[in-house]
Amino acid sequence: MGRALLIAAVEYQYGHCNPEAIRTDPYGGILLDDINAQVSLSHSHNMGMVSLSKNRVGVDLEYKKKRRLVRHTSKLFAPAESSHLHELADTEQLDTFYIYWTLKEAACKAAAMPLLTSLQNACFDLQNHTFRLHKPFTTQDWRFMSAPVELEWQMVLAMPS
Repeated sequence: MGRALLIAAVEYQYGHCNPEAIRTDPYGGILLDDINAQVSLSHSHNMGMVSLSKNRVGVDLEYKKKRRLVRHTSKLFAPAESSHLHELADTEQLDTFYIYWTLKEAACKAAAMPLLTSLQNACFDLQNHTFRLHKPFTTQDWRFMSAPVELEWQMVLAMPS
């Protein structure tokens, strides 16, 4: 589904798409050999999203399903993020987990960094609407847009400027 969505988006934006020009980089990112565009793709459950941009970009889309990961965030998230999650009522934990997760995954995609080894280097403070990106992330300015999609989905767009 993701490949079909990407081909349709490239054809819509650029008028043509050579499927053989689509490659995957070592971290799972997408490269287009014949078009000068930065690509980010995400799919979850039965929904997908793609971004084509002249600038580096990362997108993530997640279907909010219960996961045991929510209880083991200390291995994935920064200490303050993990503490914040565990202070929340059970009814708020799942939504908040997916906000953190999608922010982190989109940032890793935009920076072309491996997800599991980079999650703790992107630190988000949801209460104060701030973030810190530690090395190996670059120190340039970043923009994040996070939004729920209906009740079951969370999406994020991350862009270093």
